[in-house]
Amino acid sequence: MFHYTLDLEKQHDREEIRRRIEAHAAVIRAAILFKSVGSAGDRDKESSDHKKCGVHI
Repeated sequence: MFHYTLDLEKQHDREEIRRRIEAHAAVIRAAILFKSVGSAGDRDKESSDHKKCGVHI
């Protein structure tokens, strides 16, 4: 009976670690997406600035 309890505890610990890793991965994906959207916005702004001053890229 005692081994069964230990097995359940280990399983619970593994599931908790897996959830934590998935949460961290979601945060990293969101940061990458946020960064890529921001850099795309910067490129659009730069190209519009260059159009105003007559410089073509």
